[in-house]
Amino acid sequence: GVSYSDDIPASKALIEQLVSGALVHGTIEKRYLKKDGSIMWAETTVSSIRDEQGGYENSVAMIQDITERKINEQLLAAEKRVLEMIVTDTPLQEILAMICRVVEELSPRAHCSILLLDRDGLHLRHGAAPSLPEAYVHAIDGVAIGPAVGSCGTAVFTRRQVIVSNIAEDPLWTDYRDLALDHGLQACWSTPVISSDGTVLGTFALYYVEPQQPTDADLRLVERVGHFACIAIERKQAEAALRDREEALARFKSTLEQTHDCVFIFAPDTLRFIYCNRGAVEQAGYSEAELFTMTPLDLKPEFTERNFREMLQPLQDGRMTSRVFETIHRHKDGHDVPVEVSLQLVREQGQEGRFVAIVRDVTERKRAEEALRVSEERFNLAVRGSNTGIWDWDLRTNKTYFSPLWKSMLGYGEHELKGEFFEWEERLHPDDRERSSATVRAYLEGATPQYELEHRLRHKDGSYRWILARGVSIR
Repeated sequence: GVSYSDDIPASKALIEQLVSGALVHGTIEKRYLKKDGSIMWAETTVSSIRDEQGGYENSVAMIQDITERKINEQLLAAEKRVLEMIVTDTPLQEILAMICRVVEELSPRAHCSILLLDRDGLHLRHGAAPSLPEAYVHAIDGVAIGPAVGSCGTAVFTRRQVIVSNIAEDPLWTDYRDLALDHGLQACWSTPVISSDGTVLGTFALYYVEPQQPTDADLRLVERVGHFACIAIERKQAEAALRDREEALARFKSTLEQTHDCVFIFAPDTLRFIYCNRGAVEQAGYSEAELFTMTPLDLKPEFTERNFREMLQPLQDGRMTSRVFETIHRHKDGHDVPVEVSLQLVREQGQEGRFVAIVRDVTERKRAEEALRVSEERFNLAVRGSNTGIWDWDLRTNKTYFSPLWKSMLGYGEHELKGEFFEWEERLHPDDRERSSATVRAYLEGATPQYELEHRLRHKDGSYRWILARGVSIR
């Protein structure tokens, strides 16, 4: 292959050092342009050979293909950058343009395009296309999706990857063929971007100026980078939806967001608080000046600095974008406050970033949970004390719950009967079947206000026991 033009100066500098004797051998990573137009990354090690007088004669070079490693390195760096841009609220089009440029750097013959599915679910809108002709980008902005609408409109409509290797001959491009060919575009591969919940978000497409089929490496690149686009689009759309909800709420209660949650911001290196809003000051009981001399460890008695930093590490190295957890904040007067914490690392360009913690007091929720637990415990005690068994029949699934006491009334242990309706039905006395069915039917049809039935059920020992059953349906 031919040396990539951008890498020629570094190659010349290495050779000059070898010739001058400044180096005996040296290693550089450089790119070669292959015959098919693709780029190969290589680790090139060059050693000089000298004559008896020490003069330079020639050089010997060993070249190792490291393309796959370099692509992985670049993709990992791109993924990290995408996450950082998301966290720092970079506009979506800037994120998508960055993703396109990464692809075009890895595949120089490709022209990358990302289209977004409009809120109406019927049209595609421009997302990013840094190297496509502007007139073409404008012409396809707002195109309707359909079963034969080029590569992108068809990919969204069918929810499948569409590979068109020759636009001039493919029927999917009948209505758009002249537009594409007039701008020198002859091939287009488009992949639908689908969210984690199965919603189509848009398309990720690669255009080429000559007919072309994708290689396995091309398809792997599309799959991986398409995932980056999906993360960015999904997150930004979720944020936009959240902003819409927040703005609607703000029109009615403009101070709601400020009064409900507490905000703490602290530095990653020292962990010291650098900002605390009014809610945070009130929740902790310290003054703002006091809090600025403290760290989260002063409020969280169960954390040591080591395990707290271990919890922060996935946010710092990009493995996670946020953490939500429950903990205890200790008030200045010594009482404990149960809280729910949503934690993010927010980075700005060229800066280390700051941890932002949104803290919500969950005392009332904890009290409600405890009250529910006590209530359920009392109910279970009351049921056991009244010698009353409980059964629940889900008419949709035919699944049935039998309480341990209900089972014991028929001589069975807690784990002996399955949660199936037939366990009750097959133990019903033959003489009670018709009456039982009529009673159930009358109640379900609304003829009686309550289900009540005296019937006989077969005990484990073979005898029959009279049972009084009462119940209501939950609709």
